[in-house]
Amino acid sequence: MQDRPGRTRRFRPMALAASLAVALSLAALGAAMLTDGCAARKDKSEKTRTPETVASASSQQTDAPQRKRAATIDDALQGARSSLKSLEKIKDYTCTFVKRERVGGELLEQERLKMKVRHQPFSVYFRFVEPPSLAGQEAIYVEGQNDGKLIGHPNGIKNQIIGAVSLDPTGYLAMRNNRYPITNAGMKNLVSLLVELGDQPDLLKDCRVEFIDGQRVDGRPCRCIEIRNPRRQENLTLAQASIWVDKEWNVPVRFEAWEWPKKAGKKPLLVEQYEYLDLKFDQGLTARDFDPENPSYDYP
Repeated sequence: MQDRPGRTRRFRPMALAASLAVALSLAALGAAMLTDGCAARKDKSEKTRTPETVASASSQQTDAPQRKRAATIDDALQGARSSLKSLEKIKDYTCTFVKRERVGGELLEQERLKMKVRHQPFSVYFRFVEPPSLAGQEAIYVEGQNDGKLIGHPNGIKNQIIGAVSLDPTGYLAMRNNRYPITNAGMKNLVSLLVELGDQPDLLKDCRVEFIDGQRVDGRPCRCIEIRNPRRQENLTLAQASIWVDKEWNVPVRFEAWEWPKKAGKKPLLVEQYEYLDLKFDQGLTARDFDPENPSYDYP
């Protein structure tokens, strides 16, 4: 659930309380927006748009009628603490992870990855599906193994797959075109970060929270939670965050965040969009799912 290459940010892409949606939004914002970063440089192809008019990363839909009600930051923090206990009961999950991020001031194109996450020991597997220039690239990280390195499988010249490489998860090569390191991937890390943010009660006190029912993501009924900051603050560049929570599962399935630009009078900038699609929980993932020698993968 990454502003310049090599810069470490904490991340953040589940029976949880409804207020988890607010919780997860703030969790991701905690790392990405407590400092200005480099979000001022604009993608030349991107027109200035308000949060309400930016296109969905993939499959956001709406149902009618929409129903709104106010909530509070305190609701979110309370939900985060209880949600963390619920997340600890989940052993693993698989999904299609969709992301779009602003890195080094540039809004990059959307990426789609196959993702596996295991909580104990913390393990992540990624395989790029889109865009075509990245398709086939893989990454594996297992906490406590490989001297703390991730095992990457990058593309070479003309998109030919080259050999496996060991990389520092927070180093330049691993962080290039990413806002967050692989060590911070997954939903549990989102909630853990929010709990840490609970130690800073004054930071988000002016934000306004609203629950919106009648939404769909990946064809499933969801509740959208919007968090709006009425003005830029010295230590909080957040303008708006929205998160969609699956109504049946009570899990976060989509998140997006906007920052106030450095220059006064300009409209907010989209800095990140994430979706967890095709979610499947407790799939019995084993060490083989996070092993480069797995014959289902393309590591040499």
